[in-house]
Amino acid sequence: MKKKSGIIKILISILKAVGFLALYLGAQLFISMVFYFVYSVYFILRYYPGNYKITDEISQKIYSNLSNYTSLILILSAIFTFAILFLIHTLCKKKFYKEINLHKIPMNQIITAFIFGVILNKFSVAMMSLLPIPQAWYDANEKSVGSVTAGNFMIALISTVIIAPIIEEVIFRGGVYFTLRKTIGPILAAIISAAAFGIFHGNILQMLYTAFCAIFIIYVFEKTNSLTGSIMVHSGFNFSAIFFAIISSYIELTEFTWLIITGILCLFCLIYISTFTSRRSKKDRPF
Repeated sequence: MKKKSGIIKILISILKAVGFLALYLGAQLFISMVFYFVYSVYFILRYYPGNYKITDEISQKIYSNLSNYTSLILILSAIFTFAILFLIHTLCKKKFYKEINLHKIPMNQIITAFIFGVILNKFSVAMMSLLPIPQAWYDANEKSVGSVTAGNFMIALISTVIIAPIIEEVIFRGGVYFTLRKTIGPILAAIISAAAFGIFHGNILQMLYTAFCAIFIIYVFEKTNSLTGSIMVHSGFNFSAIFFAIISSYIELTEFTWLIITGILCLFCLIYISTFTSRRSKKDRPF
């Protein structure tokens, strides 16, 4: 009976984890479709009044213009996802923040997690640049990143540095990892959630380094025992591109030099993060 009960718990946790992923992907698809429809109507009424037939030329222009609203679509998708998640947990009489392990952490942990994220991104980029990676992978990655940062700079900044880290951590660390961790253990849960996180980003290059970095994000999640820690790493990671773009205009270093510098800084951060203590009992800490 205990064995059957354990299997049922694992299956339920898998279904819950899949549910988080399906909800977020479904929300993005739904919001994208609604946004496309509304924008198409607006575009035709403004630029082609009296023309109710969408030609290939009009369709191409609509798609081209929509790339400038990727960040706004992400923000709307995140709001919609949060609303559904909050409603589900309210109806089930469960506290949402507890289900995803979200609570306050000390300021020194917040700052360290953010700085670690900034350095981790540069380290992963420098490491990837020294590997024999096909140019097509870089081109696909640049196109993907460019679509997210296109359009209004402030909206793109809010979307990339604030909204994306929060919603993605809620889904992948709070929803997938934390849910699976309770039944299949931290190691297997970390591998599955990191793989899902990588696949979610689409192109192969992003898939590789986001899955790699997800392991470190999970480590911070565990050491701080809070989704707040992983959100701050993710936020710093996304902010890194802006930060190092500014730094590079003053300091010119080779990618190998950046790899050594950021590698050492990452190590120091990890050593400091390893000293973090949480309210979780020692018996329940995997690291």
